[in-house]
Amino acid sequence: MWADVDARISRAMAGIRRAFRGRLSRVNSGLNIQQAQVNGLSGEVVQDAELFQHFGFTSNPPANTQCVIVPIGGRTSHSIIVATENEKYRITALESGEVAIYSSEGAFVKIKKGRIVDVECDTYNVKCKNYNVTCEENFDVSCDAYKTKASVIAEFDTPELKSTQE
Repeated sequence: MWADVDARISRAMAGIRRAFRGRLSRVNSGLNIQQAQVNGLSGEVVQDAELFQHFGFTSNPPANTQCVIVPIGGRTSHSIIVATENEKYRITALESGEVAIYSSEGAFVKIKKGRIVDVECDTYNVKCKNYNVTCEENFDVSCDAYKTKASVIAEFDTPELKSTQE
C-alpha cells in the first residue's frame, strides 16, 4: 500500500518543476520589481522572471550573473529569482562575519573585523542637511588639494591652529 502511495507522489512530483540554476542575460530595472531574462543551464530561456532582493538593498546584476530560479507552483512561466552571484566581480577572502557591498567597476564598502569600514571609489558624494563627525582620537586627511567653501561662516574652535608654508 505504501509503495502505491509513494509511486503516486512520485508521479505527481515529476510534473512539478523544482528550483534550478541559470545565468542572467538581461535585467529590466525600471519596474517596481525587476524582471530578468534567464538562460537556464539546460539551454532553455525564461522570460520575465521576477528578481527578488532584500529590503533596503537593490542592484542590477550584469549579464552572465549566475542565479537560482524557483518556479512558483512548479510552473516555469511564473518564476522568481531568489539569489544571484557573479564570480567575476565578487570580493573574495572576507573573514567570517565581514560584509562587502561592491559594483562591477570595483567600487566597494567593506565592513571588517575590528569595527573597521573601508571604502574605495573614484568620487565619494554625500548630500545631507547636517554632516557631523565625532572623532575620539585623530582625524587625518591626506590629499593633493583641499578646498572648503562655506556660504555663511567657517569656524574653528580649537586651543591651537597650526599651518605650514603659509
